[in-house]
Amino acid sequence: MFRPPFLNPPPPPALYAPWLAAYPYGHPESDDFLHNPDPNRDHRNDRGGTIFTKRGLANLGCVILLVIGLVALFAGYPITSYFLKPIQSFRGGFNLGGINASDQVPTMSGNWDLFDLQTPRDAYSKPDYMNGKDWQLIFSDEFNVDGRTFYPGDDPYWEAVDLHYWATNNMEWYDPAAVITKNGFCGSPCRAGCGASLEGMWPYTYDSCDVGTVKNQTRDGLPVAATINGDPSANDELSYLPGQRLCRCTCPGEDHPGPVHYDGTYVGRSAPEIDVFEAQVTGEPLAGEVSISMSCQWARTWFNTTDTLIIPDPEVAHLNSYAGGAFQQATSVVVHTNQENYEGNGNVWSIYGFQYKPGFDGASSGTELIPRHGKIAWTLRQEGMAADTPLLSTNSRALADGAGDDDSDLYESTVDLAVGNRFSPRS
Repeated sequence: MFRPPFLNPPPPPALYAPWLAAYPYGHPESDDFLHNPDPNRDHRNDRGGTIFTKRGLANLGCVILLVIGLVALFAGYPITSYFLKPIQSFRGGFNLGGINASDQVPTMSGNWDLFDLQTPRDAYSKPDYMNGKDWQLIFSDEFNVDGRTFYPGDDPYWEAVDLHYWATNNMEWYDPAAVITKNGFCGSPCRAGCGASLEGMWPYTYDSCDVGTVKNQTRDGLPVAATINGDPSANDELSYLPGQRLCRCTCPGEDHPGPVHYDGTYVGRSAPEIDVFEAQVTGEPLAGEVSISMSCQWARTWFNTTDTLIIPDPEVAHLNSYAGGAFQQATSVVVHTNQENYEGNGNVWSIYGFQYKPGFDGASSGTELIPRHGKIAWTLRQEGMAADTPLLSTNSRALADGAGDDDSDLYESTVDLAVGNRFSPRS
């Protein structure tokens, strides 16, 4: 039978640890003063001390430095940053196009602004030729500074290309070395002729999802009207276009950079073309003319009624006999130029230009050429590109918008000086 150890009797005194024998009960030990309080002693020691010792100052200084650092980090730094930050100049651009908050275009040093410094102030706005409302200037370049070059990177707005513009059978090769400003005239800084980039983009201007977006504008041989009475050089078919690459029929997740409509469908993107002027020499006797056209993927034809095609003076302008082909439908008017504009025949300068407002049905969209004494040569209204549903099952075309129901697509201006055999025979 066992019993717990705590019930065992204590060992006899002879078995105690030896050190206990040297300190019998009640005998003081050497460190008792550390454990036994003495009010008189403690008061005497405390009253006679001081914190101004090396150790005290080091401890106190460390605490002070920590406090100063924390205050400087969380209060001093933000406050000094606010008061010492540089003041923004009026040259900064904050909104679309580099304008500031008050819609002003920034001024840059030199002559690299969006407005040429030599553009007169009275040209900063121009009245609308249709309704008289002012149009605001957004870009100008007078090309009056001699010695400008247009190699890639030389100029912020223009770049001369190194290619053959094969699309119009040009007889020259474009080279940046040939483009330099001299005596206030610029040669041919341009960006065009890159055919692969235009595949399925030019000359569409379409924002509907129907047969007008597919290859040849037909599907399974329909509609029949698109396969007959078309381009004689293309088997009498209406269109040999490859299909609109970025069309409204694009399904979610397919390749399309956007944007999208409010209903979630993609905006039909495209690259229509407006030729400000293309020169030719025709007639009896031979006379200089310019054709002002817009190459677009219209329906079979454009409805050029007296309401959609306006020519104020038939003696100056007439409808171009060229209406397009299998790759484009053209809305084009030929305008008789001032014969004194030609070198050796007066050397008189004339102003050529056009007013262009993109839009869809019902919009007051139009294109005007003003080549003779500031007068309107002709006007094209978008209603002339209305839907051709009965024959071709196609919807309305925008007036060279390129971005559906908003004009958000970027526009590119191309200037080129070339000679080709496609426009008129060369003597």
